Order: sequence, then C-alpha cells, then structure tokens
Amino acid sequence: MSADSPRLRLPSCFRNREPQRGELTLVVDSRKQAFDVYIGPPVLGATEPWLIGYNPYRNPFIEGLDGDWQSVLERFRNLWVRRLCRKTPRWRAALRKLQGLRIACPCKTPCHGSILATLANQLPPESMFKAGSKGSHNDRTKRVAALAKKLRAAADRGMKPDGAKEGR
Repeated sequence: MSADSPRLRLPSCFRNREPQRGELTLVVDSRKQAFDVYIGPPVLGATEPWLIGYNPYRNPFIEGLDGDWQSVLERFRNLWVRRLCRKTPRWRAALRKLQGLRIACPCKTPCHGSILATLANQLPPESMFKAGSKGSHNDRTKRVAALAKKLRAAADRGMKPDGAKEGR
C-alpha cells in the first residue's frame, strides 16, 4: 500500500480486510451465499468476529417493537439519510466502505440491506456536501436538502420488492 492511500479502518463486521469490489453493492442472504460484510444482528454462539462484533450497519429498529416491517424500514431509511446529510463525513465514509461489496443479512426481503446498497450505489462525491469557497451557509443547506431528497427517493426504490436480494 502506498503512502498516499491510507489504510481504511474497517469495522469488525467485514469478513475480509481487503475485499474484492465489484461494480455495485449487492445484498445477499447470509445463510446461503458468500459475502464480504455482515450487516445483520449479532449471532448468538458465533465465533467469527464479523458475526458477533459491533456492526454500525445493523438496523437498530425492531419489527413489532418499533412498528411493522414497512415503518421499521422507513425509520431506518430516514436515520441514514439524516446521517449522510450531516456536515461531518463520518457516516458517508462508513457507507463508502460498502461500495461494490456483497453485504449480507438474514432478513426477509426487502430489508435494511436493500436501503444501504441503494444509498451506497447512489451516494454523490464528498465535494457535493461541502460548502464552496464562495458559497454561504444557505447554499450548503439548499444543496444538502436537494441531496437528501434524492437519497430518500433512491432508498424508497430500495425498499420496494423489486430491489430484492440478488447474488453476484
């Protein structure tokens, strides 16, 4: 690795430290297909670090407790759109780590993985989130509001059954 490309610090849910990246982020069934990143809940009794460790991509909302399946997905989508539109790039960097990988969860389809995959595939460059040298706070606010609207629409497409899990 060269000095100008710093090593990314990956969460423990990554199965491989240097995964092969494809064109698009895909969602696969963690029980049936090979995957690069596990985004589901912790698995009791598992010994692999990607199944038991901290997972920043898991869905914190629970069906039944936080609403029905569709409202849980909507809350998850809104949470990630808000995270992506913040001034600090922390969550955008976390989502960029998923770009081009096979993400896996044991959920029924469509699931939060479909939303994450769609957002990762649609995420604009970081420069779109920054205020220009001549831009004011209002310019950034308008630009980020437009990006949020675009990301919500993309995530809505990911929530539909058409965006079902598919393998590589």
